[in-house]
Amino acid sequence: MKILCAVLLIAFSIVSVAFADVELPAPKTEGGIGVFDAVELRASAKGGSFPSLKLDNEDLSQILWAASGRNRDGKGWTVPMARGLKPYCKIYVADESGVHLYDKENHKLMEVSKKDIRSSIANQEFAKTSPCSLIFVTDMETLQGGYSDKELAYHFASVAVGAMTQNIYIAAASMNLGARYIYGINRAFIHEELNISKDDSAVCILLIGKYAR
Repeated sequence: MKILCAVLLIAFSIVSVAFADVELPAPKTEGGIGVFDAVELRASAKGGSFPSLKLDNEDLSQILWAASGRNRDGKGWTVPMARGLKPYCKIYVADESGVHLYDKENHKLMEVSKKDIRSSIANQEFAKTSPCSLIFVTDMETLQGGYSDKELAYHFASVAVGAMTQNIYIAAASMNLGARYIYGINRAFIHEELNISKDDSAVCILLIGKYAR
């Protein structure tokens, strides 16, 4: 009996480790400052004074929904997509707990790794200590449902990343968060650590931190 219990305990521990997904709270779709006020405040946080407070699940819920969540009663997306496709860019969330992939259809985080990779995905010192790093990766499987030309598909994905990151900048401006876009990243490391498909490409990262009030 003791052996059986030990085996069950180990099995349960393995399952718990393997499936540590995060259900995000529903995003707020009302309130906040006006859109033109947010545009006026939109800016890249300075590297020398990048905000150091970590985000909670409510913060993550809001910025990820702004980036590529469902809107219009679940019938559309917060960013424009060609040919009615779903958002063709994946967002990985890297923080001290590891790496999660944003499931935009169900608004939750799916665990990819328990390894903290923030110190290796970019070379800037402030990037290594950012509380949260969003990694944007092309989703060629989705894109090639509408486009067979891989180069054209990559251009479409890059445009989508621009819309996603701008939405996050605007949301951050109204949430006491700092954001900074980084294009110079360690792509080979990211591809290996996240086991990214050979058809996909890491485009950029967006650093996010919370200011002290």
